[in-house]
Amino acid sequence: MISPEKLPPRALIDTGVLIRALGQKATDPRSKVCKDFWDAMLVAKRQILIAAPTITETTRSTDFPALPPPSVPNVLVVAFDLQAALICAQKFPEQVVKNEQKETGLFLSYLRYDALILACAIRYSAVLVTLEAPMSGLAAKAGLECKRPEDFEVQLELGGMKPIFKTPTGSE
Repeated sequence: MISPEKLPPRALIDTGVLIRALGQKATDPRSKVCKDFWDAMLVAKRQILIAAPTITETTRSTDFPALPPPSVPNVLVVAFDLQAALICAQKFPEQVVKNEQKETGLFLSYLRYDALILACAIRYSAVLVTLEAPMSGLAAKAGLECKRPEDFEVQLELGGMKPIFKTPTGSE
């Protein structure tokens, strides 16, 4: 369950969160939390931003049917415009992307899309919500706040219960 109090006023969601929130990977265990996050943001009337490069990724993919951008209140597709381009050039120059490729082993083309999406999040002053560790690594290098959908879940307290830890001998 998502906690409305934890939700940001504006979140830019990456491709992985979007496709799961819209039901494209229903069998993926992470789909439920993506859908819950999406629904909670809409109910709370918070802005969900989708970067234009994400639309390119979702419509070019052969892994699932093309997704048109959802047309619902508080969901906006944001442009990769001049300001985003300048941010991308400053925060994610080619050498930064190539270094990330060496660290992660991911394809450069994949990381270049991530850089475009991250530049949009910075440009539109949004918290990035992603499932992908490499994207959060690049976000951290740019000083961008980055969260996972599960970061907005309600944390259940044990109500004063103390965890029991066993020592190797079996005593408490």
